[in-house]
Amino acid sequence: MNKEHLFKHSISKNLDKTLIELGYSRTREYKGLLEYRNSKNILNFIFEWNRDYSFYCQIEFAGEQTDYPLSSVIERLKNSTDTKPAKFDTQFGERVNKWTKELKNDIPKLGIHLLTKSSEVIYKLKNEIEQQSLEYNQLLELEALKRSADEAWNSNNYQNYMNAVNGKLGQLPLSYSKKLEIAKKQIMKNNGL
Repeated sequence: MNKEHLFKHSISKNLDKTLIELGYSRTREYKGLLEYRNSKNILNFIFEWNRDYSFYCQIEFAGEQTDYPLSSVIERLKNSTDTKPAKFDTQFGERVNKWTKELKNDIPKLGIHLLTKSSEVIYKLKNEIEQQSLEYNQLLELEALKRSADEAWNSNNYQNYMNAVNGKLGQLPLSYSKKLEIAKKQIMKNNGL
């Protein structure tokens, strides 16, 4: 039996009945994906058949762009930050069966089937994801700013250097403000002032 078949078979065998009892129905099945929906949320069981054969579940909500790792939701609902690393010494079939059996217990016990996009755990997770995204984008912008300033500096284009760092020195290392002083002096010197 191939790994994708083992993955889907384990979900059918261990989770299907529980999910149906909780109001879910299987709404889509594609290569590497099983989707279950109820009136509150959507569970996507994903198997990375074309990469590293990992598997996981995402929870999402109709009309929302964001999906959330079910493992993160479960950790928060259990008030636990302890994640057990995957054991690679076990067979794939054993790992996926253990995972689906744990989900069979956790989904009803933790009320996963009742979660909505306005549930506290989802709201907090969404804010964390948005904050991480904002910080990442700010880091990318800062790196682009540094790259632009460094290129101008290295090509002795002092005016472009001034334009790049102007108003942004508070975000940059001290060396950029020292270079700005030098750039101003060079511009004045080049203009005969």
